[in-house]
Amino acid sequence: MLYLNKAIACLAVALSLTASGDSTEPPGSLTAEGSPASRTTLNGRAIRGVNYAHIHRAGLGYGSDASKRELTNLQGLGVDWVALTPFGYQHSAKQDHVTGFDPDKPLKDFVTTKTSPNQPRSGRDSTLTDKHLAEQVATAHALGVKVLIKPHIWSRDFWHGDDWHGTIDQTTPQDHERWRRSYLRFILHYAQLAQDTHADALCVGTELLSQTTRHPDDWRILIREVKKIYNGKLTYAAHWDQEFNAITFWDDLDAIGISAYFPLDAPDDATVDQLVEAWGPHKEKITRVHERHNKPVVFLEIGYRPATGTYRGPWLDRGGTADPMIQARAYEALFQTYADETWWHGLFIWKVFTDAQSHDRHGEGPGYSFRNRPAERVIQQWFTKP
Repeated sequence: MLYLNKAIACLAVALSLTASGDSTEPPGSLTAEGSPASRTTLNGRAIRGVNYAHIHRAGLGYGSDASKRELTNLQGLGVDWVALTPFGYQHSAKQDHVTGFDPDKPLKDFVTTKTSPNQPRSGRDSTLTDKHLAEQVATAHALGVKVLIKPHIWSRDFWHGDDWHGTIDQTTPQDHERWRRSYLRFILHYAQLAQDTHADALCVGTELLSQTTRHPDDWRILIREVKKIYNGKLTYAAHWDQEFNAITFWDDLDAIGISAYFPLDAPDDATVDQLVEAWGPHKEKITRVHERHNKPVVFLEIGYRPATGTYRGPWLDRGGTADPMIQARAYEALFQTYADETWWHGLFIWKVFTDAQSHDRHGEGPGYSFRNRPAERVIQQWFTKP
């Protein structure tokens, strides 16, 4: 059986995600022995992470005692990274700004976490403030767990499936410019929070397909501005199908990030070996992108529900017949496929909530959580390998 630690013998050089927010080294630099970056490497280990989802109820979300208990449980399973996912909101996919991030106000009004840490920047969610995020980062670090800040955009249009992150776009150049300026303020705010809390890495966007492919120069500007504020490592979470191989600005980031919901062409009763074989065409495509840009690859999202058909359409949050062993086989195949690849620097599983018992269902079927299911044992076995 392949060993996960083989995945990244060179992690300290290629993607030494720093835990020190006051490092003077720019992102991507190689530092001498004893410098902040070399002190805070992952000791040759691949990232063994989860997307750690905030429960939008007082006392159960980021910074809560419930979250500390759950994060302690996850650490016992071998989890050593969490992705925290603050949200920005839009009334529609065509809206020309992110709510609460006025594109006409000065940048300095947003590049701070000091003025109102107890107030929700989005103007909509009183359960998730800068203070909650800062407390969650501190809790993770106290447990020895590293943190990726991974902001998302959400629109009410997404509820019905007609739109999603990839369709966020504006109808006129003027509206797009307003959105660009608003989104810049949104990301720079979380860049400052990441710097202030010594978060270990920052994701500058998630599956914004229309924006990244139609306006790539905007993203080079955004990344330059982020680097003026935050001196940790940077990535972007690209859509598995239409985006990750089309992005032109990977060279400006430290890692190629993929929301890796690749469909596997396999029957409901597929064996692990069949699933590994089904990964073949996707793995070849990922390898080509890695070789083109010479950047490590991290799966910033990948998840399977315990239901039939989950690996044929892993992005689908409902449907299928409940079968927890299918989820377990899907994860076993994933690790067997990638664990021996030196360019694969790990993953963040989608997803675990801050209280495992409060959110374990979504839509009409079981949610993505692996907690207390057979897949948990598979993940623990891989995550705890030396």
